[in-house]
Amino acid sequence: FFKLMKKAAIQGDVDAQVLVGWMYLEGDGIPKNTEKAFSYLQQGAQAGHVSAMRGLGEMYRDGNGVAQDGAKALDWLRQADEKGEPVAPVLIGELYLMGRIIPKDLIQARAFFKKGAENGIPKGQFLYGLMCARGDGGVADREAALKWIQMAVQQRYPKASEILSLLEGDEFPLVINPFR
Repeated sequence: FFKLMKKAAIQGDVDAQVLVGWMYLEGDGIPKNTEKAFSYLQQGAQAGHVSAMRGLGEMYRDGNGVAQDGAKALDWLRQADEKGEPVAPVLIGELYLMGRIIPKDLIQARAFFKKGAENGIPKGQFLYGLMCARGDGGVADREAALKWIQMAVQQRYPKASEILSLLEGDEFPLVINPFR
């Protein structure tokens, strides 16, 4: 399978380039090779493939095979988000929440987590609900917190049941910080 995909990638098939790039990045059935992963994902991203854009954003975010670069990570993830990649807003939200490689901005983090939650991404539902429960990046909103964390529970997101139990009790707004 890999040989067939790699041949198609070399011949310019964008979907194959992206698939081969992800296979190299994750070591999926082949030895992990971040240099080759970057090359194939970059070709796919330049051709407008959203999964490749997200992959490059993650590589720059993590410093995986490239120098860690918050601006480049944010740029590629924003491009993926603008083209409808559903996970990208959650990844952008995490960049803003953590504030390690770009300036911390809880308002932006909350907005991007909301978009990820609306895209049906369990991590986005959990993190947006948690920010609503804590009042981070805006006002505390118990109703929104319950709604989104319940959705994350339904999708079996880790820690969501624990947080939901606190919210259904008397603990609002939440003061715990699960981001540590």
